[in-house]
Amino acid sequence: MGRLSDRDRSMIRRLRNARVLEDADAHKLKSPDGVIVVPCSDGDQMPDVFEHQCALAREVGRPVRPHMLSLHGGAMLIAENCPLYREYRVDDLLLQHIREAEGTDLKGIGTVVLYIHAPCGAAGLAGLSLVEQVVLLIRAKERVKEIDTTNAVVCFVHVDYGDRQRTYFISRDRWLSYWAALGRRLWGSLFLTDPHPEAVRTRASDSSEEDLPGPICQDVELLNAPLSLGDTGPSPTQLALENARNK
Repeated sequence: MGRLSDRDRSMIRRLRNARVLEDADAHKLKSPDGVIVVPCSDGDQMPDVFEHQCALAREVGRPVRPHMLSLHGGAMLIAENCPLYREYRVDDLLLQHIREAEGTDLKGIGTVVLYIHAPCGAAGLAGLSLVEQVVLLIRAKERVKEIDTTNAVVCFVHVDYGDRQRTYFISRDRWLSYWAALGRRLWGSLFLTDPHPEAVRTRASDSSEEDLPGPICQDVELLNAPLSLGDTGPSPTQLALENARNK
């Protein structure tokens, strides 16, 4: 099992301060029939992921019925630009399994819980930072919604700090707001093209850094901090993907 990098710790701290990463709340899971869970198959983290899902269901008196679909890398595999295992078309496989688990002929479950985690060995193999994992997670949510607009899709980030494990809820809307206000300037150099061109800064945040909305303004001073090692540009995997798209 790897160790959480200083760069990823810094990102988590920033997103926690801005309330982009929030404590997991059972009431965010609208799951009267159970949940389809798509985590990484990491055996060091799976017990905590599984028990946490069971605890969330018990907390609100819902059925303890986690339907697990796990592969190395977890839900980010669903994003069509995830570099892991592209030759096996794992995105199509996971989407098909989600379709089947949602159907009444199999499980009839209408809530999908998507996980990434840090540190993640599979992400490390592909040279992906936690920022890139989050971008892929958000795209995975969009793809799951595309196959069934009536389902509920919830995104979680599981973190192993070494001495403790935590699960955080991440909202797509809050992430895009943060990306527009600060994330693009903090981490945009990791990508050859903007992964969230739809994220537009608010009128208030366009005027000055001091006007950035809500808790995000607490993070402004980090914009001028020196980049950590490894933040010097797009990862080799991202370069390969972009080159493939342009052929």
